[in-house]
Amino acid sequence: MAEVALAHIIGTVMLILIFLSAALFYQQYYFSLRIEAISRQLQEAADYVASNIADLVSLCFINPIDQLVIKTLDLPEKIGEDYYSIIIVKPIVSDAGEEIILVRAYLNSNPYVYGEAILPFAMINLWDGEESIDSSIVQPKRVVSSSTPNSVIWALARNGTITIGLGVKIV
Repeated sequence: MAEVALAHIIGTVMLILIFLSAALFYQQYYFSLRIEAISRQLQEAADYVASNIADLVSLCFINPIDQLVIKTLDLPEKIGEDYYSIIIVKPIVSDAGEEIILVRAYLNSNPYVYGEAILPFAMINLWDGEESIDSSIVQPKRVVSSSTPNSVIWALARNGTITIGLGVKIV
C-alpha cells in the first residue's frame, strides 16, 4: 500500500514540474517575441525620423540660402504600452574608423530595447546644445519623448553648413 501512495506522490510532483516548466517556457518565449515586435516598431519610428531628416537636409542642399526648415513629427504616443524616446547620435564606427549619424528610438522603461536608422550622410552637424538657432518657432532638444506634444525635427543651413536636431514646437 505504501508503494502505491509513493508512486502517486512522485507522479503528482512530476506532473506539477512538467506544468511549471511548460509555463516558464511559454513565458520566456512570449517575452522574447514581445521584445522583438517592439524592437521592430522602434525601428520603424527611427526610419520615419531618419527619412524626414534626409528630406530636410536635401531641401537645405537644393536652396543654398541660410534657412531654418522644420517638420512636425507624427509619431505614435506609445509602442506597446510604453513611452519611447528619439535621439540623434554620431558614434564612431570601429570597423572603418569613420563617423556615421544614427537615429535611435528606445523604450524609456528599458533603453536596451531600441531600433536604429542610419542617416545617408555624415557631412552635416548635430546640434550640440550650445549653438543658438535663433528661432521663436522651435525649442531645440537633445532627446524627444513620444509623450511630448508638438515634437519636430529641424535643419539649419547657415554659412554653408547644415546642422540638424530635434525639438519641440513652441505654440
